[in-house]
Amino acid sequence: MAQIDDGTTTNTIVACLSSIGGAQLAITTASAVVANVLPGVAAVDKVCRVAASWGPNYAQAALDGTLGMQDNALTVPSGLTTLRIGSGLAGTASFGGVISNLGLVLRTMDATELTAVSNFGLPGSEPAIDIAPNDGRILDSDYAGTLTATAQQVSGVRPISFGNYQYANPGWRRRFRTRSRSLVLHFQNLNLVSGSYNGKGAIYVDGVLKTYFTSPQALGKFLVRLDFSSNADREIEIVMPHSAAIAHLGVTTYGAPITAPTSRAALPRAAFLGDSRFQGFNATGIDKTWMEILCRAKGWQHINLGYGSSGVTSAWGTDLVNANPDVAFVMFDYNNRSAQTSLLGFKNSYKTLITNFRAVKPTTKLYAVTSNWIDTAQDALPLKIADYRQATADALTEVADANNILIDGLTLTANSTASIGDGIHPNDVGEAEWAADIAPLVSV
Repeated sequence: MAQIDDGTTTNTIVACLSSIGGAQLAITTASAVVANVLPGVAAVDKVCRVAASWGPNYAQAALDGTLGMQDNALTVPSGLTTLRIGSGLAGTASFGGVISNLGLVLRTMDATELTAVSNFGLPGSEPAIDIAPNDGRILDSDYAGTLTATAQQVSGVRPISFGNYQYANPGWRRRFRTRSRSLVLHFQNLNLVSGSYNGKGAIYVDGVLKTYFTSPQALGKFLVRLDFSSNADREIEIVMPHSAAIAHLGVTTYGAPITAPTSRAALPRAAFLGDSRFQGFNATGIDKTWMEILCRAKGWQHINLGYGSSGVTSAWGTDLVNANPDVAFVMFDYNNRSAQTSLLGFKNSYKTLITNFRAVKPTTKLYAVTSNWIDTAQDALPLKIADYRQATADALTEVADANNILIDGLTLTANSTASIGDGIHPNDVGEAEWAADIAPLVSV
């Protein structure tokens, strides 16, 4: 039995071929039988002569009883999309005989369809292609520290071990190109970040945000599927969350391989060394952090060395050097205020950090950003945030260098909880303000 229908039960052509009874053809339009040729013709060489009447979502045909004749001048309407071979009206039961020959004559495809079929096969039958995470056509960028790449997973560890935030890789990108209309991205949450958590990453297509992925704070695998309406060469860009340890396990495409994108290696590297406000805390996702917004606008790589709850540590100047920045940003003060670090000790540590950096990077611009507005309720200790702002300014004055540039954090956002939601960290509004206000002040 062969059945052609328009995806409904109302308009069908059902052909039953039998070595016992000859042939039967039943035509149904709008649930009414309009033609029904019954078995009983003994001639085994009888074939179908089809008298056709076609239109949107319907088809009519009949056997005319003439031996050895076949009408092959048919135009198949666009509404007829299904060919079923089987038993019963639905064509879904097991088939109890043998079809010796089945011929289908299709209309001529247009150029777009021919290209798509040539490249990808018929829609819905594209073969799955599994791509290992360490495939050389997937390019990594915008990360600090070390990536470990195997055929099973790629993961990263940042150079400073502090609060388990070394396992978070804010802004780390994985990029590739593909013409596949559907693909699946495979991930695993390694569950190594024990502090403040945010597992919301972003996926861009040709530089435009496509979707987010969010991983719960638990060990486990998860996947993200992307679907497109057409075959076109696209760049897929994965941007990792700012406070979660996420490994990439690979890609599955359908009907099309991947190719390497243009490398980001030549883009300037902007390194951000600081506390939670440089890691991105209180932003709803990685794409909302001021560092990510700034770097995307400037065409820079985002090299993140922000560590929540950290204070100024002179030895970290060497880690900043090792990130090989073309421009550097530093911000410490709030957690030193919380610890009530002596102002002299704070200033001297800041000076040593800058000196360590300058020993290797004598001409690279270093922007020291003082604290944003802090709510009075968060500044109740004897030494105030204003004292540490001044100590930062004093450190830059004493390490006199034209490439050491002070930026007043009080000028970067609205000084209220409308922008600094918890009284310490900028929210999405404050992050956007910060990025917009600092952009004209900084350059490579």
